[in-house]
Amino acid sequence: MNFKVYIYILIGISLFALFKGIRILLSFLPINKKKLQRLKNYLPAIHLLFWIIYIVFGIEFLLDTNYFYPLGIFFMAIIMAIWFSWFAVKDFIAGLIFKMEGDFFLNEIIKLEKYEGKILDFGYRNLKIETETNEIIYIPYSICLNKIVIKPNLLKNIATHNLTIKVKNEISVSDKIKEIKLSILTLPWVSIKKSPKIKMLKKLENFTIFELIIFVHEKKYFYKIESFLKKKFEV
Repeated sequence: MNFKVYIYILIGISLFALFKGIRILLSFLPINKKKLQRLKNYLPAIHLLFWIIYIVFGIEFLLDTNYFYPLGIFFMAIIMAIWFSWFAVKDFIAGLIFKMEGDFFLNEIIKLEKYEGKILDFGYRNLKIETETNEIIYIPYSICLNKIVIKPNLLKNIATHNLTIKVKNEISVSDKIKEIKLSILTLPWVSIKKSPKIKMLKKLENFTIFELIIFVHEKKYFYKIESFLKKKFEV
């Protein structure tokens, strides 16, 4: 085999080992977590750039060895196809596994490392959650499978909140109750294990008074929930 081919293969192995080593070493660097995460986010792009350079120079190497040229190009194409495919489909495959396990459901609260929120959607490649501050976060399924995902024990610390609201008479009472209930259940601070209770107290000419009993994860969310409902429904 041509000596240049040996050199080319050795450089490829060294490049692969180098980036594996860098990824491991990053975890031990005494730097801020945000900076560390940024470095990890940039690493795949840098990795890709080096592999592109490696392949471009590799073609020049193989052009001088006619026997290995077709074979080398073929194997390089296979390697690149696998590498690109893995980055493209790894979250999709992880999503299939995550969803097939059937441990989590829509509107359920989950905790993943520093993120906690209600599941809004099971996407193809990302899990969509909403935090208690109404932030929408997309978590790649590959992270969900590689990290510890916790189901908080919500029933243990459930708090009950009672309030009354005056609602304008625009639609029937039954339809208005359904609308209020749906709005309550979309809030990330409300328990989905116990459905809210809504009762009509009095119907007047222009508005109707409803009593609401809402089951909340923690008492600190009472004000947020009440403010939201009064702003949306109250006359």
